[in-house]
Amino acid sequence: MPLPVHVNLETSLRCNLACVMCAPHQTGSTKRSDTLSHELLEKIEQEVLPDAAFVALTVAGEPFVDRTWPRYIDLAERTHSRLIIHSNGTVLPRGPELERLLQYTQALEFSIDGARASTFAKIRGRDLLPAILTNIRRAVAARSRLPVRYRPRIGLSMVLMRTNIDELPELVDLAADLGVDSVGAVHLTVFEEALDHQSLRHEPARSDRAFETARIRGRAHGIRLNLPPDMDGTLHDTPNRRDHLLHLWNALDRVGRSWTTRTLRVLRSRFAVRDWERRTEGRVGCRYLMHRTYISVTGEVTPCCMPGRPVMGNLQEQSFEDIWNGPRYTAMRQGMQNGQPFDCCAHCSVNRREGYLPSDEDTVRPPDQQLDFGAQAAR
Repeated sequence: MPLPVHVNLETSLRCNLACVMCAPHQTGSTKRSDTLSHELLEKIEQEVLPDAAFVALTVAGEPFVDRTWPRYIDLAERTHSRLIIHSNGTVLPRGPELERLLQYTQALEFSIDGARASTFAKIRGRDLLPAILTNIRRAVAARSRLPVRYRPRIGLSMVLMRTNIDELPELVDLAADLGVDSVGAVHLTVFEEALDHQSLRHEPARSDRAFETARIRGRAHGIRLNLPPDMDGTLHDTPNRRDHLLHLWNALDRVGRSWTTRTLRVLRSRFAVRDWERRTEGRVGCRYLMHRTYISVTGEVTPCCMPGRPVMGNLQEQSFEDIWNGPRYTAMRQGMQNGQPFDCCAHCSVNRREGYLPSDEDTVRPPDQQLDFGAQAAR
């Protein structure tokens, strides 16, 4: 397998919010001050990033709470990659520092779990929505001052639950008002019983109505939506040939050395993966197992950020090559090929074309993260 083109680094565990649906917050890990060490980052750059096109920052924490975040701009510059940043919007660089950050960013996603201030405060633990919207407007204004080739996509995202589902169409309106490009959403993961009443599997019709209204408003505003399927698994707004051609046309404005390098890395990886699947006589179908990897602040390598995912190895103890092409990754890929996926893959909400049903209780309630890997591989 070729090296991954998309690498997610858990740069810090710290977060300054207290979201009710956040498992790291509930376990207390977001109060820790752990950050990615310089030694580990050097090893990642040498072993993991030679072919990377995109480097995403953090999973559990808020990237800008970590004061060492500027080093990732330098990392992107050295590796000819672009950053993908998920932020809660409470803290944002200012002035020239913000513009330099945006120059090396592919996508900047702001997680907003309510279009109304009262809903936001109820879910996220602090009444900060007005200040966050001000920060988003600053980011949009700073982006407009950059040459087109350096302008990242800016979007909003939401975790869907009973408390906020009716505000999804309002979030699309808010996105248009802010001048951002997209709105994404994922369903709540019920990691403890107290959250089950918030799951939209109990109100499928209400969820589907909100989705349809959001799609209508998205088309009216020209806002791109990335929504889960309807509760029965029906997919909407999948890209067609015209969408791909339009994307290619818009990409021409971004052509430059760095863009060409990233594009070649992505294409080379895709052709190599297809060749791997041809030789192993089976399609894997999961872009995470084939093109992406996640590395924790302590060096643990996992295939994704989904609850229930196993730990594949640790960079403090092994080389990335030994992990990426090692027995655990191989077993998971073969499970997908053979129609016997691991539990964490069988009910994954990311692989929407592999039979994902938002109403499936086994998907809503993830398997235990401490998987018996030997038993899974032997199935």
